[in-house]
Amino acid sequence: MPVPILTYHLVTDNFDLGFARTSLEQFNKQMAWLHENGYQTLTVAGYLKMLQKQQLASTNHKYIVLTFDDAYASIDAAAEIMEKYAFAGTCFAIGDYIGRQHSWDYQLFVCKHENASAACLIGLLYMGWDIGSHSYR
Repeated sequence: MPVPILTYHLVTDNFDLGFARTSLEQFNKQMAWLHENGYQTLTVAGYLKMLQKQQLASTNHKYIVLTFDDAYASIDAAAEIMEKYAFAGTCFAIGDYIGRQHSWDYQLFVCKHENASAACLIGLLYMGWDIGSHSYR
């Protein structure tokens, strides 16, 4: 059984010139729709574990994997919304930017965003999330 994977970047109501932003209202509507339509989340590790054990073919559950690239600090707001629906995700943090402003983006110093702190990422782990490495700069 194929499992859809949704990838998010910046989940915030703060202005952003980029194309990878989802507003909190949009995100909440998406999570509500998934919940109302019977989806349960799997982390990437959970998904891989179920694939390895060949458990996906024998289940009637509707699963989805939610991932977040770059570990922006706004992930805490996304996590709060997801917690309402008992959802967990996988966050891919950039090792050298944990708790720092990012500086690699195409926006050429117009708008910078904070990356999640180590405390925020640890909090996600306690909420059942996975934390992976996006890269290291």
